[in-house]
Amino acid sequence: MKIIKLQSWEEHLLKLIYSLRDEEFKWLRENQHNVANCTALFWFSPTVVSSFAFWGCSFFNSAPLDAVTMFTILATLAIVAEPVVMLPSVFSSMIQAMVSFDRINKFLLDDEVKIYSIEGTRVVNGDISVHIEVGNFSWESESRMLVLKDISLAVKQKEKIAICGPVGAGKSSLLHAILGEIPKISGSVS
Repeated sequence: MKIIKLQSWEEHLLKLIYSLRDEEFKWLRENQHNVANCTALFWFSPTVVSSFAFWGCSFFNSAPLDAVTMFTILATLAIVAEPVVMLPSVFSSMIQAMVSFDRINKFLLDDEVKIYSIEGTRVVNGDISVHIEVGNFSWESESRMLVLKDISLAVKQKEKIAICGPVGAGKSSLLHAILGEIPKISGSVS
C-alpha cells in the first residue's frame, strides 16, 4: 500500500478494481440468469413431458386416452422423473468426492516433515533454552543460496524476546530455524 501511495497510483488502481468488479458483476448476472432458466425448465418439464406424452398418444392413436392410460403414463413419468431429479445432485457429489480424493492424495503423497538437525540436549549453561551458533540456513538444502547467514542467538529460560525488522528481513525464517523446519547448512542449533 505504501508503494501505491508513494507512486500516486490510487486512481489507476481504483479504475482497475472497478473494471474487475464490473466484469465480475456481468459474470454473476449471467450465472444467475442461467440458474433461473434451469430452475424454470426443471419445474415446467413434468408438465411439458406429460403434455407431449398425451399428445403423442392421441396423435398416433396408440392407446385410448381413458383414465387407466393417463394414470399409467403419469405414474411411469413420476417413476422416471425421480432419477432425473437426482442426477444433478449425484454429479455434484461425484465432483466433490473427486476433489476430496485429490486433496487427500496430495496430502498423503507430500514429503514428510523433516526436523533439520536440532539437538535436543541442554547447552553447557543450563539456563539457556534456545542456542544457535554460527547457523547458516537455506530453504532448499541442495541450494547454496542462504536465507540466514552466520546467525548466533542465545535465549535464556523465561526470557521474552522480540524479533523486529522490515518485510523480507528473515524474521519468519529465523523462527523456522529455531523450530527446525528449515534446512540447516552449517552451525549448530539446540
